[in-house]
Amino acid sequence: MRLIVVRDGGVTGMTRTWEADIPERQAEKWLPLLKTGADRTDPAAPDSFFYTISLGNLTAELCESALTPTWQELIDLARNRP
Repeated sequence: MRLIVVRDGGVTGMTRTWEADIPERQAEKWLPLLKTGADRTDPAAPDSFFYTISLGNLTAELCESALTPTWQELIDLARNRP
């Protein structure tokens, strides 16, 4: 299943995209997380990063301050793939 992570915002406003194909069995672990979603707004941090994370046909958007260790683990799956 295709995992796509897009990070935008920050001080420079640059957009970075990471992609990875992950096995269906591994993807099943992450689907409930994407179904719950997260908050994309964080008015206290105007220069923070924002993430759009897609896995299969599910997409979640969240702000940097909403990143839990679980979300970070999912992001790292895409970032650390060769």
